[in-house]
Amino acid sequence: CVVESDAVLLEASEPGQTVHISIEVSDDVQIHVEDSGRGIDPEDRERVFEPFFGRRKSGTGLGLFISQNLAASWGGEIRLVRTEPSQGTTFAVVFPRETQEGDTDDPSDSPAG
Repeated sequence: CVVESDAVLLEASEPGQTVHISIEVSDDVQIHVEDSGRGIDPEDRERVFEPFFGRRKSGTGLGLFISQNLAASWGGEIRLVRTEPSQGTTFAVVFPRETQEGDTDDPSDSPAG
């Protein structure tokens, strides 16, 4: 899912643009994918996850649709975080943090703690 989202973003980016990927872990896990491209037009923002929607001359318009459905099937989602004309776009792939039964985030509970 992240690979698909990244591939979609890289395909939409033009040569010389920057793509930055970062991970944030808190109550959930967020993978932020940010580019320095042209951004998404305001009238298109509500439609980016619709099937067969896209503004590129090539492609099927299914990349974000498929990625969003894959993320949802694993309990996550993809969010359009930010987009500015001529300044790029940021998406976040968000998954809940899961622990095994009995696991905690408290290191004092470990045998070495």
